[in-house]
Amino acid sequence: MKMDLHDIAEGLPANLEKLPEASAQTYEIYCQLADLKKQLTTLEAAQ
Repeated sequence: MKMDLHDIAEGLPANLEKLPEASAQTYEIYCQLADLKKQLTTLEAAQ
């Protein structure tokens, strides 16, 4: 996803319509990653 944003940015303004969807997907993935990191930290602390 990060590379998708990079590729779209390189093509701006031609690919402007693709930017909102790609950025929303990337944001969601990074939010999930942050949540998983928090879960891992909690599990490690419980051991």
